[in-house]
Formats: sequence, structure tokens, C-alpha cells
Amino acid sequence: MTTARNLFIIMPSLNHGGAERFTLNLMNLLRNDLTIEALFIKEAGAFRSQIPKEIGVKELSLKRGRDSVLAISKYLFQLPSGLIFSSGYMNGMIAFVCTLLKRNKDLIVRETSIVNDRKNFFSTALKKILYPNCRAVIFQSSYALREFERNAGLNLSNAVILENPFLARSMKKKSRKEVLFIGRMEEIKGIDRLMRIIDSMLDSGAVFHIIGDGPLSSQMERFCHVRKILYEKFNNNIPAVLENASLILNTSYYENFSNVLIEAMASEVPALVTDAPGMNAELVGRWNTGWVAADEDEFIGLLKSFCRHEIAIPNPEDFDKFRNYFSSELPQLIRKEFLKFYE
Repeated sequence: MTTARNLFIIMPSLNHGGAERFTLNLMNLLRNDLTIEALFIKEAGAFRSQIPKEIGVKELSLKRGRDSVLAISKYLFQLPSGLIFSSGYMNGMIAFVCTLLKRNKDLIVRETSIVNDRKNFFSTALKKILYPNCRAVIFQSSYALREFERNAGLNLSNAVILENPFLARSMKKKSRKEVLFIGRMEEIKGIDRLMRIIDSMLDSGAVFHIIGDGPLSSQMERFCHVRKILYEKFNNNIPAVLENASLILNTSYYENFSNVLIEAMASEVPALVTDAPGMNAELVGRWNTGWVAADEDEFIGLLKSFCRHEIAIPNPEDFDKFRNYFSSELPQLIRKEFLKFYE
């Protein structure tokens, strides 16, 4: 079945996050192949200036969930032929509306809410009914697919695994000295553990730089202020920050697939991560681009050894292989897989 080469993207916004970064990369990869329109429920957000000029943009600027359901239903009803792409917390609702409109076979969803679905029985039940009848369900790792299928109690025959790409850019070589943490300020990111680790390193001479916002941002801001550590909210200056970083930390208790780790390691910044459920440990281990700590004590020990220059830095060739895959091979694979949906 041949489908009109239109792609309609529906997202809450393009503020900082993994789903948003994937979607922005998708726009760049497909802008010359498809006619693309993006609808944002709130507003385009922080990545607005990075949307390719070929992409049509609509912003609803809605705040109430009830208004969002009505507006999306109306939007979907009047869409011409083509495929619909959704990635975010509204996937279930969009799948439901597409099913009512008999457009479920036009819908591609990118599923990211594994942790939330463990707590949300209704969301999981809705997706269990609707997802098998979509055109495709994209997962960013085999781990994410296994977890979703386990939580929902089904096997998805329309599942597609597409890791998160990194579209390479030129970088300046600077004196790298900062130990960097970038992530949402929430419990699952191990913010309490990060604070304990930093406190154990105050006499080590390590220069920490913390970036992120979220529910625990005020607590982190106070913590950093007292210890004279640089703390910033999310911004668009991450490439410049990475140029000054010697190491990036990830202290999560669970991490499906960290975009910022991909970006850091593609920029030749090694990573020190926890051996938590998810893909971080597998990524670092598979590509030899950093270190995996089994527990908090080992994490602190590895960080101290790094700051004392007592452990060998990963091989530059491994970083080259990593960057080539995520910035060249993987983007072309994603483009090819998406264009298959139109055949």
C-alpha cells in the first residue's frame, strides 16, 4: 500500500528532552523526502529556532488537557492522506482518536513512558488495546520494548527499534576540565545520589557543572549555591558546555536511553554511569567509552581515580566508531525505515 508522502507530527512541545531531540532529528532527516507539518499542543518551545525552514509549524498554546483532546481531534479529523507521528505523554489519547477516525493504520507512535506506565494501569491498558493496530510502535532500545511488553502483557508484531541519533557538528578543542551532569531534576535521575557523590568529592579539586530543571531544581540550586558549584537550567548551549567537559556523570536509578550521554560521548567526553536498569551501562560497555559503577561506593572510587588521572582514558578510536554509528550510520537507517512506511 502506497501512502501520500505527508508526515504530520504531533508533540506537546519541543522543549528539552529525549523525545523532542529525536523528533527534531527526524525532521532534519526527512525534510527533503516528505512534506512535513508539526503541531505543538503548547508551543514549539526551546528548540523552535532549530526546526528546519521546510517544516510547517502550528502552535495551539493550550494549557488545559480537555482543550487539547478537542483540538487534536479536530486537527486529526481534517488531515489529508499521510502518516501521523506522535511521541510523548499523549500517545494513548492520539491512538484512541485515530482509532475512532479509522486512521490507526496511519499512526506511528514512539513509546517512551515505561516508568510511568508501571504506575498507570489505565494508560497501559489503553495502549495494550490500541498499539497492536497502529502502523508501527517505535522503541529506542530492545530493553524498552521488553519492558513495555512485560508491563502490557503482549507481544507487539509492529514494534520497530530505532536508537536515538546524534547529528554531528564541528567542535572546538578547549581545555577540558569540568565534571558535568545534565538531566532532569527528579528522583529517578538519582539526584540524591549525585549530591552525596559531590559531597564526597569536595576536597578532590573536581570542578562540577550541573545543568537541568524539574521538581528538585530548587533543592539542587540551593545545594550548588552553598558549595559554590555552577548550576544552570536547561539551555541551548550544550555543545559549548561539552567542549569544556572532561567527564559526564549519570547517576540514574533508571534510564531508558540518555540522549545527553549520546551527545557527550559523540563529542569525545567519556561517561561514568550507574549500572541501573536501562541502556546506559550497555551503551558505555558496548562502545568502551567510559566506566560503569556497580554501586555508589564504586562510583565515587572511579570518579576519584579519574580526577587523579589514575585510570586510562578511553581510546580515541572507540569514540570515532561511536560517533560514526550515531551520527552517520544510524540516521541513514532511521531515514530508510521511515520511508519504508510509505511503500
